[in-house]
Amino acid sequence: MAEQATKAFKRSLGGSIGAGLNSVFGGGGKTYFVLEHKVSSKYHRAGESQEIIVDEVELGRDPRCAVRFDESFSTVSRRHAAIVRDGQNWKLVQLSQTNTTFLNGHPIKNEWYLQNGDEIQLAVNGPKLGFIIPTGNKSTVGSIGLSRRLSLFRQQALRPYKTAMSVMAATIALLIVGGVWMSVFYNRQLNEMNNIIERYRENLADITEQNEDLARMIAVQDSINKAMEKRYRDIQKKQAAASPDIAGLVEKLKSSVYFIHTVEYVTNGTDLSEPICSSTGTGFLLEDGRFVTARHCVQSWRAPSSLEAALTYGFALSKGLQMTTIITAYGPNGKQFVFSDRNFTMNSSQDVQMGVKDDEGNVFSIYILGEASTDWAYARTDINNNSLPKGKVKTDIARSSQLRAGTEVHVLGYPAGLGYKDGTKNREGAEAIYNKMSVARDGLNQEGMIMMSQGVAHGNSGGPLFIYENGDLYAIGIVSQLMSETQRKDRESGYLSQQQQQYEQHVPIKNIYR
Repeated sequence: MAEQATKAFKRSLGGSIGAGLNSVFGGGGKTYFVLEHKVSSKYHRAGESQEIIVDEVELGRDPRCAVRFDESFSTVSRRHAAIVRDGQNWKLVQLSQTNTTFLNGHPIKNEWYLQNGDEIQLAVNGPKLGFIIPTGNKSTVGSIGLSRRLSLFRQQALRPYKTAMSVMAATIALLIVGGVWMSVFYNRQLNEMNNIIERYRENLADITEQNEDLARMIAVQDSINKAMEKRYRDIQKKQAAASPDIAGLVEKLKSSVYFIHTVEYVTNGTDLSEPICSSTGTGFLLEDGRFVTARHCVQSWRAPSSLEAALTYGFALSKGLQMTTIITAYGPNGKQFVFSDRNFTMNSSQDVQMGVKDDEGNVFSIYILGEASTDWAYARTDINNNSLPKGKVKTDIARSSQLRAGTEVHVLGYPAGLGYKDGTKNREGAEAIYNKMSVARDGLNQEGMIMMSQGVAHGNSGGPLFIYENGDLYAIGIVSQLMSETQRKDRESGYLSQQQQQYEQHVPIKNIYR
């Protein structure tokens, strides 16, 4: 077949993610091909067969290439060539501007259609690959098991977009302004008077006529010094008695704040697929034994933050499958507890129906979190023989909806995973990271949420918010939405769209008692 000169190949979402998802969930009659590696490399061994289920795949040394070769193949370009579906056929496309691609020993300049049994070679003396089109009952993607298809989807469809699809941690020192000002003022007065006395003492031998006056001045100054020192010590004692020991209270609560790792699966009700994706967050133990976190940490597909999550959720539902999450909680001293999302009590009465459109124009219907105030979940800790102890976190239900603007709020959590096996104190366990912010407005906003003027980093989601009162810390909220980038419903189209926000919203603790 004659060589064709066409416009330059450009990778697309439809040819990778769209085609990959169609292969995973609807690949009954869809064809695929196999590449047989004829030489060994770091990523493939000689004789290995690599099934390709997407409609476009790149070959080269770039980490984003689904068919990847290591740096020892110096004549292979980073993006050397591509194999692209064209109707019912496949064609080999030349990408490299410097290194040649050979088909059955002949160099190509633009693209050639492939036949079953063809041999592809990347550059002179480069690696060789056999192109095979399966026949018979193995000719369609549906002949490949679901778990294997999910694994191939992750390797081939998501790899080129890994960077595009996936810390704030600050500690503010407590400053007692009155005490510092008083200390500076007294020290200045003492230093000035002591300098005057020192000058008089140096000249005492030469100014004998002023001895009596100087002696009286020294006596007065000594009395002043003693009085000021006593006053300063009294002020320090009063300030120490009035200042809350926040650090000590926080230290006591760290044992009740857990790092959580969630892994999502597609399931037919009994069997789980290979992991689809994972994330991290925070959870905490109440005195009554409940383990509390944010609902979007337990069922993240209900608040999809990426095209991948929305499409995976929509495709799974369209095929009669389900989504589920396994949540592992890690505490101090290596404690671990495992939950399923089905173990949690949540409020889904306010969930709303959304339309999600893929790259090919297909629309899927999903249900996501409607009201932000339902972004909470809790599990009883005696499930699955967890034997989780009761926590030390106390709650203040009334104050959680009546906070005044400017109220200081204390936060414990694991921003970006910090606090879990990253320090020298508890390398084998978890120790929550402390942060502090303030309430932005009186009471709750129109969505029934606590508004904060300062944000917390990703990973704190599901963690507790505390206020200090009556000598102790009380939980008044749950870290909910990182508003710097979140998904919202477009009022006109009904589809998910990205929207920038300017403040944080957190769930009042009273909501879990409804």
